[in-house]
Amino acid sequence: MWQRVEEPSRFGLSRERVSAYVELATGLNFFDETTQAWQPNREEWEVYPDAIVARAGQHKVILATNLNLAGAVDVLTPDGMRLISSPVSLGFYDPVDGKQVVIAEVKDCAAERGAVPNEVVFRNCFDRIRGSIRFLYTKAGVHQHVVLEQKLELPEDFSDNSRLECYTVFDAATPWPQMTTRVLRREKDPLVRAQMVEPDFMDSEIAFGGGMGMRTGKAFSWGDETEARSIRVGKQFLEIEGSPVLVEAVEFKQLEPLLARLASTEGSKTDGLAINTSRQIKRAQQQARLPREHYRAFDKVNEIQLASNPLSQPAVVIDYELLTSGTATLTGSTTWYVSGLVNVTNLQIEGTAVVKLTNSASAKINVIGTLECQTGPYRPAVFTSLHDNSVGQTLPGSSGNPTNSFNGFSAVVINESSQRLHDLRVAYATSGITLGFRAGELNLENVQFVHCAYPIDSAGEDENTIAVDNGLFYTSHYVIRGGEDLVVSGRHLTINRCGFVGYTGFGSGTGDLYLTNSLVVAATNGWGQFSGIFGSVTTNHTAHFTNDPGGIFQTVAAASHYLADGTYRDIGTTNLNADLLALLRMKTTYPPLEITTNFTANTTLLPRAARDADTPDLGFHYDPLDFVVNGRTLSATLTLTNGVAVGTYGVSGSYGISVASRLLNKGHF
Repeated sequence: MWQRVEEPSRFGLSRERVSAYVELATGLNFFDETTQAWQPNREEWEVYPDAIVARAGQHKVILATNLNLAGAVDVLTPDGMRLISSPVSLGFYDPVDGKQVVIAEVKDCAAERGAVPNEVVFRNCFDRIRGSIRFLYTKAGVHQHVVLEQKLELPEDFSDNSRLECYTVFDAATPWPQMTTRVLRREKDPLVRAQMVEPDFMDSEIAFGGGMGMRTGKAFSWGDETEARSIRVGKQFLEIEGSPVLVEAVEFKQLEPLLARLASTEGSKTDGLAINTSRQIKRAQQQARLPREHYRAFDKVNEIQLASNPLSQPAVVIDYELLTSGTATLTGSTTWYVSGLVNVTNLQIEGTAVVKLTNSASAKINVIGTLECQTGPYRPAVFTSLHDNSVGQTLPGSSGNPTNSFNGFSAVVINESSQRLHDLRVAYATSGITLGFRAGELNLENVQFVHCAYPIDSAGEDENTIAVDNGLFYTSHYVIRGGEDLVVSGRHLTINRCGFVGYTGFGSGTGDLYLTNSLVVAATNGWGQFSGIFGSVTTNHTAHFTNDPGGIFQTVAAASHYLADGTYRDIGTTNLNADLLALLRMKTTYPPLEITTNFTANTTLLPRAARDADTPDLGFHYDPLDFVVNGRTLSATLTLTNGVAVGTYGVSGSYGISVASRLLNKGHF
């Protein structure tokens, strides 16, 4: 928690005021055994003649200076568990008949510095292909990246279902992890299934205990700004030839378009290689001898310099993540600052919590399990930029000028299907809500996405179903970025100023969009782009404009999507589920009345904004506000009655109503 004390002056009077916010990141600090005190995490590698060490964090890592050794990677988890491993080879595996071929093995190689202090690269570490392995030490965990720097060719007689696999051998004493397995892609044809050794492409969440485990992996392009997509990596922890082995697999058909941008091979690298009838791995000839004292304090004067050779050429990266996670509750009436990756197994969000994220691609809240929204009408939770001063505490470093970017933060990543998120507002994110699961569903209710590039992002996952009831989407690049066979149903949506309603750059599947009682305004380029997403669009009582004809919305204070008088009211269908109809009857499309004078006479405020209790209006419905006020003084009696709702607005630090001093003129509610 960061606090500062201010003494603001108003009406000639000063008083002490404490402003505070809570910084949140996985592994933000660690307990230093030398100083016996908590210290900020330092994302850095220390290099010694006999080892490369990262220890200024809750987890510690030692790397051998030569990767071609058994046990070259030694990780100490926060609860003291040792995970000793070494990457050994790459191969193709065909799940149709179970055959495998090893195409490259790790050879003797030296470490080099990367572009940043927490990056170490073993360049040209494979014997038959051009490729490297990169280790990244972060507050949240450690990443092992297999970096492919050339095209690969599938061997003859391997099917289109074949996978490229990376093999990492673990020490025989490694405790067997807990695993939760799910299907990434299912073979639907029963005849084909019956003929395959492994008909389904699987992924496992691998938990070693102590909150550290292997989460969702991705394969993605490196050094190519035009290629933004990523591909799921399926993980299995198997016993192969008596050893625990992590097998990371990517469907080669999905990977091939990314590899196509790389340099060609100098000939087939798989010619003459032995094809096995089951998975096989190489054995390291020599054991790494890593000094364990490097986990503890060690004299930094013995550090040496490594040559610096950052990765610069286009490549394709297959990511292995070993990350720490915990549980969290984002309490209300608190400003939370997310300065990096936050991994949580379960998350609770209370109403009026304000979550501000630094504008970095690494800033996100990654929810591995369940997310519970303890939010409600008039009490949403807000996710926004560090630079947004309109809500919550103003944070150090804020410019007061937030912008959305294509390389900024992702507010929340949901990895478990069948969840309901409600009463949330997300602003200035690259991706607002990201779906980290496949063939599942997500339900959203009473949500606002403002100035987000991709409000709902399912780009890395296929066959998902998304339902949105009462949602506002304002100024976005693509409202929904999806994978193959996406199904979206929206009731009472307002979509204003977007490039495309839907987009996908993946596969050839089509999506289905169903809109009811909705308004789509200034959808400049139409329903969708690439691969036929939303090839099927069904609308019911929905108005759609590729431009903005004007006269549809009106603005009061910071809310700009109240319906203008005489437009799109009382024309919706009532063929909605009972819960949604009941919800709409408590909400409104009418704006509040702005109070522009001081309260110098006794005043009674009554409800005036009509709640939508009759035939539904089209589009998004707000929690009703009858009046809004900013910077007004009360020197008389103000009575609020009969359920009237009064809102305040303005920049952080401003006020709605100031009650005049009793010494001057008695004023009260």
